[in-house]
This record gives sequence, C-alpha cells and structure tokens, in this order.
Amino acid sequence: MKVICESVVNPITGTKEEISSWLTVGKTYLVLSVHAFVGRDLMLRLIGDNPNIPILVNARQFVTVCTQMPSNWRAVIDDHGSFHLTPEPWSKPGFWESYFNEERAAEQLFIEELRKIETV
Repeated sequence: MKVICESVVNPITGTKEEISSWLTVGKTYLVLSVHAFVGRDLMLRLIGDNPNIPILVNARQFVTVCTQMPSNWRAVIDDHGSFHLTPEPWSKPGFWESYFNEERAAEQLFIEELRKIETV
C-alpha cells in the first residue's frame, strides 16, 4: 500500500503546517502498517523523511495511490480493542519498545518484515 502526502498536520495542535522534518507534501510513502486505535483517528506507520525511523502519522494527511496490501499483513485486535493491519511479529507486546531501544532481535524482525512489504 502506498500513499501520497497531501498535507502536514502538527500532531499536537492539529493545525496545518507548511513544512515538516518528518514528511514532505507531494511525496509518496510506503505504508508499513495501519492502526485504528480506540477513540483516535486512523494512523499509518511509515518511514518518513528520516529513513531510519518508522513513524506513526495521522492518515488524514494522505491519499492512497496503491491499494495492494503486503502479503505479510495480518488483522489483529489487541487487548485494548484497537485494530491493526501489520506484520504479526510487530504486533507482539513490547516489540516497538524493543525496536526503539535498539535491541538486535527486534531490529532484525523489523528488517525481515520490511523487506516483505517492499516487494509490493
């Protein structure tokens, strides 16, 4: 799945911004996962303009340009009632904390699943 950024919205204030260090208006991004958290807007995980950091962004900033979904996505409902389309290893409790703490096993799982997503 690929999306194009149509606007940049400040995640704290909700106001539109002209520029961002995370996203570029008009640029196409590969969606890594989709998240519907209870009581929040739909969120997308993608790699923004910093190629080393997967980020969560509000889906309202984007329009879909490729609807093909990666073969490794799984539908997961977590214990909070949130819905996720994501590689199953990434849905395990503590995965993202381990990844951002630079734990080698989590980084390796991220790379393995990312490679599968990139084949779309």
